[in-house]
Amino acid sequence: MSWTIVDIAERRRVEPFLTHRENRCVAFTSRLLDSNCRVYAYENAGEILGAVLNEPNGFFYPVFVDGLHHNGAIMPFPRLRSTRLYSIMGYDPDVRLFAGLLRYTATDTIRYQLMSRGLDPAPPVVDDPELAIRPARMTDIETLVPIQGRYELEEVLLPGHTLNRESVRRHLHGSIRDQIVIIAEKGGIPVAKAGTNARGRTYDQIGGVYTEPSLRGRGVARSLMARVIEHCRLDGKMTALFVKTENRPAIALYRRLGYRVDGEFSILYFR
Repeated sequence: MSWTIVDIAERRRVEPFLTHRENRCVAFTSRLLDSNCRVYAYENAGEILGAVLNEPNGFFYPVFVDGLHHNGAIMPFPRLRSTRLYSIMGYDPDVRLFAGLLRYTATDTIRYQLMSRGLDPAPPVVDDPELAIRPARMTDIETLVPIQGRYELEEVLLPGHTLNRESVRRHLHGSIRDQIVIIAEKGGIPVAKAGTNARGRTYDQIGGVYTEPSLRGRGVARSLMARVIEHCRLDGKMTALFVKTENRPAIALYRRLGYRVDGEFSILYFR
């Protein structure tokens, strides 16, 4: 058994391993062929038992076969020399196994529920007549900056981190260009949004779901989610997402939309 760096020309051979468990690693499969990322494979006689995606910003995304979580017989991961460690994210057993290999201590841990659904249509919804719901356009970026910023402050940024509005603009530009983004407007002002944040082979990953607090509980997120699910379904994609464990209203919403809990998902941060 050994770890190897998988050259960009050979990464297709990792794809079946990832696709078999893609509900828990859509972000990995979506970046598999990105030459800016490094991919490691853990193999035994040509059989892939694990893979790790390393992004330039210090994010690591590990995926392992289930048996490795219990037997402990795994070779140490190559030492991190020129690569910094900022975060490890993924299916919780994979994250804990990989963090143990690195022997670094996380400063922050965020826990989520991993959820997914199949290709069946989303349940019917009744839209709020006061809202206009549509796909986002590039011309919406400036009006979306405030709501995206509030989402990041509430759901993404760690304590002590400040919001960078230029980073928010870049994120919105990339999302509208590459992802599905659906928004709800009231009086021409965006008040809710939902979309994908990774597009894989058989699954798309939903993220960035946010409704202004004054409109929560009125079915707005359900309407947006139903549209995102339908967009993905028409592309032949199932959908997966991860939601903070303590966010019971969101988990209940996703269950009503046909999602099931597949396990725990976690993000470890190192500072």
